Amino acid sequence: MPRQTLIVLCLFLTACASGPAPIPAPAKPPPLPERLAECLARKGAHLYGASWCHWCHVQLEKFGPDASKVPYTDCDPQGTLELLPECKAQGFDFDSAFPTWMFGDGTSVVGVRSPAWLALRTGCPAP
Repeated sequence: MPRQTLIVLCLFLTACASGPAPIPAPAKPPPLPERLAECLARKGAHLYGASWCHWCHVQLEKFGPDASKVPYTDCDPQGTLELLPECKAQGFDFDSAFPTWMFGDGTSVVGVRSPAWLALRTGCPAP
């Protein structure tokens, strides 16, 4: 057997003797970017409103399918004009204006805000 063939055969047998090469684990997909509603919750922003408040519904609609993830408290969910204790504890009464955003730094703002404004105000990713 020619020397060159013998070397190739030895290399082949050595490679086969060590077993098959390990199959690499599939790469993990990159994490999804944080959604605005989730970031608002993480940053301590919270929306207060009431079931009978038209503008509260408008505010939530601005979040589309993520509306259920917005940190939101309906201060009068039954529409009975009896505020929830957690809303009273925040200083709300029926002279209060809704919707009201309260932020983690203790400030608040009344009225409907665009998602872009909320992102800018909190340092969250813009939608």
